Amino acid sequence: MHGPRLRSATALVVALLAVFGGLQPVAQVSAQAAPKASVLLNGADVSWLPTIEQDGSKFFDAKSKRVDPLVLMKNAGLSVARVRLWVTPPNEHGSLAEVLALAKRIKAAKLQLVLDIHFSDWWADPGHQATPATWSSMNQEQLVQQVSNYTTSVLTRLARQGTSPTWVQVGNEIANGLLWPTGKLNKWSSAEFTIMNSLLNAAIAAVKNSSSHPKVMIHLETGGDLGKTEGWFTNAFANGLTRPDAIGLSYYPQWSGSLDVIAANVKNVVEKFDLPVAIAETAYLNSEKSSNRQLFDAATNRLVSIAQSPSGQAAYASKISSVLRTSAGTKALGVWWWEGISPNTSKLRDSFDPAQISNSSLVTGSGKANAAMTALGKASR
Repeated sequence: MHGPRLRSATALVVALLAVFGGLQPVAQVSAQAAPKASVLLNGADVSWLPTIEQDGSKFFDAKSKRVDPLVLMKNAGLSVARVRLWVTPPNEHGSLAEVLALAKRIKAAKLQLVLDIHFSDWWADPGHQATPATWSSMNQEQLVQQVSNYTTSVLTRLARQGTSPTWVQVGNEIANGLLWPTGKLNKWSSAEFTIMNSLLNAAIAAVKNSSSHPKVMIHLETGGDLGKTEGWFTNAFANGLTRPDAIGLSYYPQWSGSLDVIAANVKNVVEKFDLPVAIAETAYLNSEKSSNRQLFDAATNRLVSIAQSPSGQAAYASKISSVLRTSAGTKALGVWWWEGISPNTSKLRDSFDPAQISNSSLVTGSGKANAAMTALGKASR
């Protein structure tokens, strides 16, 4: 067989041509043709920002000049601000009016808006996906139409003021379904997925048909569960889910396990479904001590070799970005911190909800960008 001899002769000819004909050696051509590492759209959820500012918190740049914290994010190299939307919340926080105002600030800071529609009046997550009170008497057909109308109305309002989102999450952490009980997944039957899909497809169509045509993301909380992630999308697509533009996964060490777990999950999603992936929610502690109740437990949140300290939090921000980029390749979308901004008033009350993330946010106790915010920005490039 002549393969090895032929390859040797070919290599010799190419080398001679490189010397006498001005051609570049094969190795050099290959090196120049290698694709660049993907740029990540890293960012943070800023939904609590209006609440925090209303309580009196202020933010400053490195020179102690007061600044909008969204500008701090932009200056640190972040490019995305994520905002949750509730249908009829108990107060103004999370309302459409607040989201519209915050969207203007996000645009002014030259950040991209990710709109996280919960399709609920309050927190939507794996254990809570309550149908909005004013929709609760609707049957499936009526809910489908209401989801379409509501999504269209929201995006129209945002478009009118020139602040259309880049991405829209249709539901928040919906591995167990949404708009319960109608869209709940109990037995993961074909019938259940078909009903859930009718609701999701109505939202997806409304996003796609809106004037600014944002991209659609399906967001699951299953960053630590490869089997559930694959099973959910396999069943959803088999039963008629309209293909989204990307998949978002929540990953918190406290509930999701090691970085190896999320790496394998992301890699599998890309290979199985050929869709871009974002770490749509993540966070890590910058301290193990606090006088306030914290959402993340220092004892169970800790990762091996990454300290829960300012430098450790920064190292985590860099590492999770690297994990996403390595696992998803060119389909790595970005890492979105939950939440980016915490209060810094002189006395943090335990009853004040945003105080729960004072040890995991991307700002210091003096209202400045911390090392992790800077690291997350640098890791995007």
